[in-house]
Amino acid sequence: MFLVLSLQNVKDKPMKKLFALISLVILMAFGNPSEDVISWDPEYRLSWEDFQGSVDPLRPEGVESVTQVIIDLRSRMENQEVNFTVICLFEKNRSWTANTHSAYLLNHEQLHFDIAEVYARKLRKALAEIKGLNHQNFEPRVRDVYRKVLNEHNDIQDRYDRETRHSQNKEKQAEWNEKVSLMLEQTLDYAGPEIILSLKGR
Repeated sequence: MFLVLSLQNVKDKPMKKLFALISLVILMAFGNPSEDVISWDPEYRLSWEDFQGSVDPLRPEGVESVTQVIIDLRSRMENQEVNFTVICLFEKNRSWTANTHSAYLLNHEQLHFDIAEVYARKLRKALAEIKGLNHQNFEPRVRDVYRKVLNEHNDIQDRYDRETRHSQNKEKQAEWNEKVSLMLEQTLDYAGPEIILSLKGR
């Protein structure tokens, strides 16, 4: 089975700053992530060298960097089981920065990646809770779960940039640092990439 759902979350309104560009792609297929991506890892922190995309020459005033992330969902069916693998990835060639010196701004971008990992875990949890999955309803049921998690992820990424004003509000940034750290702790049960479900008969 092969299914691709893709949506870019872009906020570009007149007289307002561009919200961080977040792309979530769901792929049910096989193959290893390319060298152009970084898998989320609790021991790895982004560096400015990871931002390898070209700076947007038409970026709105105040936008110094853009983070692009993917939530990658792969599925494999064997007999009466389906194995889901969900991975949170950072796209190096589509992420860019015009400021390679600010550790503070880099932390803001790291949190976009961390938030995506939280929602990769929420997706794993939501998949694990699907009841009555079979070969006939597999695609629409999984698609519905994905869309729900995607919408929630888009909303919180937007709220993060809005409340922190793209990191310019230091008090709010500190609050979000703590909030995202707590969210990662609360979702540790779904930190592993794989979910296995039993399928009903044909």
